[in-house]
Amino acid sequence: MSLECGETRPAGEGDGETGEHTSSRKTIPKAALVLSAALLVMRSAQTFYVPILPLYIRILDASIPLFVVGMVTGVHRLGAVFVNPVAGRWCDRIGYIRPFLIGVIGMSLACMLASMAFKAGDLTLYLAISGAGYATVTISALAYVTTVTTTGKRATAMGLLSASGLAGAAIGPLPGGFIADAFSPPVLGYRATFLCGGLVVLVGGISAFIFIRRWRGNPQSVAISKPSFQAVFRNRGLLITCAADLLYCVSHGAFLYFTVPLLGDSLGFSAARIGWIISGFGIGHATGALILGPLSDRVGRRKPFVFGAIFGLGMIILLLSQLGTALLSSTATFAIGFVASPCCGIVPALAAEFLPGAPSTAISVQKSSEQLGVFLGPMVGGALIGAFGYRNALIGYSAIALLGSLMFLFGVTEPNQYRVERKGR
Repeated sequence: MSLECGETRPAGEGDGETGEHTSSRKTIPKAALVLSAALLVMRSAQTFYVPILPLYIRILDASIPLFVVGMVTGVHRLGAVFVNPVAGRWCDRIGYIRPFLIGVIGMSLACMLASMAFKAGDLTLYLAISGAGYATVTISALAYVTTVTTTGKRATAMGLLSASGLAGAAIGPLPGGFIADAFSPPVLGYRATFLCGGLVVLVGGISAFIFIRRWRGNPQSVAISKPSFQAVFRNRGLLITCAADLLYCVSHGAFLYFTVPLLGDSLGFSAARIGWIISGFGIGHATGALILGPLSDRVGRRKPFVFGAIFGLGMIILLLSQLGTALLSSTATFAIGFVASPCCGIVPALAAEFLPGAPSTAISVQKSSEQLGVFLGPMVGGALIGAFGYRNALIGYSAIALLGSLMFLFGVTEPNQYRVERKGR
């Protein structure tokens, strides 16, 4: 069984034939690949409901205001906001195995309970629990990566994990749409979508857990200083990065998870077609993470990639605001996802490098800002669309992202940890 993150061991002890401690500098450990596969499966299943969620909410409560629909749509992110810091500190103290299992169980049960919701209030609670479970799974997986990689491979490994989750998010809406379309009346299809998602999450997560428990390789030892949260929040670079990431997520959350489903439905698109359009973003995001993460490691820079991601998102959404319904295409969402992909793998690596004494805690704070942004996004989308219409709402989303990019550009000084490590090798 793998050592927990807070433990230490002599280099090379218990490494098996290849020596995971030494080889991890050059290759991605097998358990990280398994975790990536598990994230792909679980995230895919968890996002089965994306094309139908606003519609399911309105069936459960037809009188619910559009703004509240947006709030419920993003509430699973709110669960992650509060759980991420706790999960990060937990992983820094005891390791990643138990948090991973608890997260899997929480995700699965929440999805299955959501299939039996009778009111929007019930569904809101289950979505929040599902988000908390996925947050715990994600932080525990990233905690593992920080124990087995140096900065020279960190963005690559985190990019792989993030790409797996994003690929799952890209894949999930499509089968979810088909599941929903396969049943009549629609509410039955919506319930089946959640139930199937919960079962797939359970199978994928338990399979990965069994492998990790039996795997004989050990992560390299890491000295965890466990700084207080006050010390974390005094780190200026980390805080500004988190604030910029929050604005990025508000923008893309309002566009992708709220505007696309509602506008698509108003144009008569099927749930499957909406799912495919949303999937374009995830495919682009995953593709970009696999390309730009290794490139960031190679050149030893994080800041230009992150600035380009947030600024590029804002500019593309601004362009789409002038194209009307042409925005509803998988090509457009693929382009947005690719340009913005550094926010999924490079930003967590940057956060860990701002606080090397407690990387899981730093990543958890960054992930909380990310999830808070995606939670607020649909609410902002509901308010802007209701007040100004779809086109002007897109201009608003663009302005939010551009503000975040400028905040990051002028407020963050990139840590030189990578160059110090590279010079020492």
